[in-house]
Amino acid sequence: MKNWWTSILFVVGVTTLFIGGQGSMHLIQSWKPSGDNGEKIGSAARSQMGRRFVSRAGSDAKRAAPKNPSSQVGLSGFQAIRQDVGELKMCLENRDCFQFFQQDDGKLGYHFAVSKEVASAASELLPLLEQGELAVDQEVIQFVHELLSFPEDHVRDAALRLVPFLPHSEQTLRASLAALDDSVSAPLYSLGLRTLRDYSQDPAYNDVMSQFLAHKLVNGGHFASVEVAKGLLPIINSGNVELFQDTLKKMSPASKAHEFLRSGLEEYKMLTAGF
Repeated sequence: MKNWWTSILFVVGVTTLFIGGQGSMHLIQSWKPSGDNGEKIGSAARSQMGRRFVSRAGSDAKRAAPKNPSSQVGLSGFQAIRQDVGELKMCLENRDCFQFFQQDDGKLGYHFAVSKEVASAASELLPLLEQGELAVDQEVIQFVHELLSFPEDHVRDAALRLVPFLPHSEQTLRASLAALDDSVSAPLYSLGLRTLRDYSQDPAYNDVMSQFLAHKLVNGGHFASVEVAKGLLPIINSGNVELFQDTLKKMSPASKAHEFLRSGLEEYKMLTAGF
């Protein structure tokens, strides 16, 4: 009789272990982003630094459920990405990850390689937000703000692409403008203007954004001022048109930025004629 009960308990235990193991394996594999051979360039290095997916499952479950809850895929993905970025920032601060980022051109090459990997990790958030797997809560907002403050343009680029998924707030707008203010990259300014266009149509934020752009038109570098002037037409509205008309008078008539701004103001005048 004792042996009979022992056999039954053994079968039940093995069955439970098998089912639990299958469920855990599915949880680990289901969120992983697809790519060439299932990995992106540099992700092998990040794996060696230690992605601890399963160990975070318990803490994910304790998060306060947002209005539209994240899926388990979204939560696991976000936590893994945030940990990756944290570990990569430590690599930059401590400069102790040369074994993962071999570069021939010394300090600058190492910094570029690590920060490029930060941008790659940050970009993995985009599909989670696009597909509705990740609900935007305060943790997500704070993480995007952290990425916007990163001193490398390719990280700022990845962060700005996440901003449209965040609710409008003065903190997000100022963090985005600060990312642009720190840069002289024409493509980044072009992206920033497209990303922040909706803010200019909101009376609560129109003045902050318009004052920043007017300042850049006059005092920004050549590439920044030209990109701002080129992309300004969709941002001009009745609440800021006079500001940009005054700004035009302060600019060199021979500059490309002046030419683009004058053209944008003229087109705005034609589009709004009769209204």
